Amino acid sequence: MRSLSARKAAQRVHNVSDRTGGSLPLATAARHSTPADDAQNVTLNSGGLTFTFDDYITPGSGYITIYGPNNLVAYRFDVNASFIGNTGKTITVYSPISLSSGTNYHVTIDPTAYVDDNGNPFAGISSPTALNFTTAGSPDTTAPTLTARIHGHSLPYAAPESGTAATAAPAQTTP
Repeated sequence: MRSLSARKAAQRVHNVSDRTGGSLPLATAARHSTPADDAQNVTLNSGGLTFTFDDYITPGSGYITIYGPNNLVAYRFDVNASFIGNTGKTITVYSPISLSSGTNYHVTIDPTAYVDDNGNPFAGISSPTALNFTTAGSPDTTAPTLTARIHGHSLPYAAPESGTAATAAPAQTTP
């Protein structure tokens, strides 16, 4: 643990003057991201989600979260996970990310997720418009299909009409 005088010295180095002659602590800020805010035709894969900060940062506690349509969580990454790389001022998510084509997403980062080398926290990203992007391709509008098998035999299945329950055809038995 730093002594009080060491903490004050570090704070003085990392402060700027305000209009009254006092000082305000500098907050760590994200300077660049991949994908960039409002990016279109984005393809994310392993190593495709990166953030560059204005200061050296270390993980605190919290999450990087990718939200999809209807504000539903598509991915949530613990900032201390082994697949999140930290190289001083840049963090990279090295986890395979599979997102739906032609879909809008936004990213948040918890305000407790990162701190700089002087202990100043990153303010986080909480607004759904601060870092959003659209994936490449056309949205998938094909309805899913169901193939059911019981004891190795396919069951015929008819898709239900709107507002009715799904039913399978009666099982056929052979003598």
